[in-house]
Amino acid sequence: MCGLSQEKVVKSTTDIESLRSEIRDKSVRVIDVRREEDYKQNHIPTAVNLPLATLLSDDSPERVLKLVNSMGIDDETSVVVYDDTFGALASRVAWTLEYLGHSDVSLLETTYSKWKST
Repeated sequence: MCGLSQEKVVKSTTDIESLRSEIRDKSVRVIDVRREEDYKQNHIPTAVNLPLATLLSDDSPERVLKLVNSMGIDDETSVVVYDDTFGALASRVAWTLEYLGHSDVSLLETTYSKWKST
């Protein structure tokens, strides 16, 4: 994210089929907030890993912007965040992005385990 977006469009959740379609269309950046060990074992295709602990170690706006920019996320990027705790961890990351002005961030409406089993 290059700066703070003036327009705010909040899309609260994304379902599994919509995310699969967005991944096929290469129109989304997926963030996995699980621990790095879990991410390395398996993750949603194209997902990047941003463990919540990494974010919380220094959640200053400058550092968060630098982190997400390094993941290929800018003001125009659609973002879906997921975890394996029904959004408890993912919501903190999504909230941080929204707080910084990102206009297109949502939570996967289910857990990673459920994604994997469908």
